[in-house]
Amino acid sequence: MSITVPIPEQLNAPQADGRACVACGSETAAMRPVGDRAGVQLFACVACIDHAEDGR
Repeated sequence: MSITVPIPEQLNAPQADGRACVACGSETAAMRPVGDRAGVQLFACVACIDHAEDGR
């Protein structure tokens, strides 16, 4: 998987709180953990992960 977790200043509040996809910002899609920043687990939605894995 190659989702790049943005730097904290680039995350909106839901993304920074681990409630939204770090790639697209969706708060409703199925998510998987992709990293953490400042002790908060961050997530990406399955569609964004699949897109990254396909190399698109």
